[in-house]
Amino acid sequence: MARSTRGKKTNVSVRTAKQAVSNIKRAGRNLRQARELATAAGHVIAARSVLAARGLAAPSEMDMGEFARMIPEKVTAFNASGAAYATQTASAMTSFAEAATAEWIAATDRYTNALATARTPLGAALAHGQNMLATWRWMIAQSVSAGAHVLRAQGSMIAPIHAAAQDNAQRLAK
Repeated sequence: MARSTRGKKTNVSVRTAKQAVSNIKRAGRNLRQARELATAAGHVIAARSVLAARGLAAPSEMDMGEFARMIPEKVTAFNASGAAYATQTASAMTSFAEAATAEWIAATDRYTNALATARTPLGAALAHGQNMLATWRWMIAQSVSAGAHVLRAQGSMIAPIHAAAQDNAQRLAK
């Protein structure tokens, strides 16, 4: 068991493993969303190609409303995607900065106290080794946490584009 910066006993390995499992599930959701987006985009492109061909054959019967919404809907979806990216990036940076600061303070305290109370050179070497192991555990946990932030950002970024493509596919299927 490792001590958290708040003094509560926690099992970093269990927490990290649970976060890794959560990351795998989130990656699966993101993959499903990307697959649905690709399928919907294919349907939309096919339906609009048919509309364009009909419009070339009979220009007076062309569905101008459908063609007029193509660019604005993409701009809206990609603007929302960019805003999601900015929000998620800011959240990740804040989280990483807070975690790094807290760990730096805790590690400095832990290491200084361990060295100060070491009675022999071997004790100091053991303190150093324990501090290095604690730092490695923390870095692994932060890597998994970074993966979670990336996957959240990915899901947030694709969501508005996915929604627009799904809406278009459903509308054009009628």
